[in-house]
Amino acid sequence: MPVIEHDSKNKLDIPTKGKFAIVFHLPGHCAGCKVAVETLKKKTLENTTVVLVDAGDEANRYLINLFQATTAPTVIVFNDGEGVGRMVGLREFQAKQQELLGD
Repeated sequence: MPVIEHDSKNKLDIPTKGKFAIVFHLPGHCAGCKVAVETLKKKTLENTTVVLVDAGDEANRYLINLFQATTAPTVIVFNDGEGVGRMVGLREFQAKQQELLGD
C-alpha cells in the first residue's frame, strides 16, 4: 500500500480504479491522527493508496476547504473515483473503518 505525503507542490489526483483514501492529519500534534495513520498502514488493502495531507500546513488550505476537513483526523475514502465515505475524528474513524475500508 503506497502512503504518499501530499504537499502543495504536487497535484492531488484521485485514481479512477481501486481504493483511495485522503487523510487530513496534524503530524506530531494529534494522537488520534497517529492512530488513524497507523491503522491505515496496517489494515487497508494492498491496492489502496493513502495520501496524507498535513492539515496544519497553510499550503494545503485549498484541499482543506475543498474537502471541508475542519477536524483532524478526517479520512475520506474513494472507490473507483467515487467518494464512498468520510470519517471525522478518531471515534468515528474507529467505528466506521471496517465498513469503509474492509479488511
